[in-house]
Amino acid sequence: MKFNYLEPTASLLVSMALILLAYVFLSGFFNEFVLGKLFFIGAVIGLSLTLMGMLVIFSRRKVITKVIGYLTMENGVLLFGIFVADLPFIIEILIVIDLMILVLLTTILAVGLDSTIEGYHKRLQILKIWSGREHQ
Repeated sequence: MKFNYLEPTASLLVSMALILLAYVFLSGFFNEFVLGKLFFIGAVIGLSLTLMGMLVIFSRRKVITKVIGYLTMENGVLLFGIFVADLPFIIEILIVIDLMILVLLTTILAVGLDSTIEGYHKRLQILKIWSGREHQ
């Protein structure tokens, strides 16, 4: 695996700090509302999952891990939305986004699993050139 900024141990420590930060931030915010502990814990998990997904996106170099980070972030937003409010339209939109990411993920698996962003773009350009010559 190739890393941009954080090694796995540092990434784990930052993730634990993000969970603690989400807990502290939401504990001050949720004290004003009369919601149960289940809603509070669900909101903390959803927010921390979103932040950890962003951490994966920004700290990894390979395309496949960036897609997994995006899916993690999107599922964290979905979990936060389920526990905080009833948002059926946003859930439907997020399902469509999941399907688009699935198409992107299959493209990544078809073109190159071990690519970095730069290598992935080069392979896609080669694929475009190859498919363009095939039609002529």
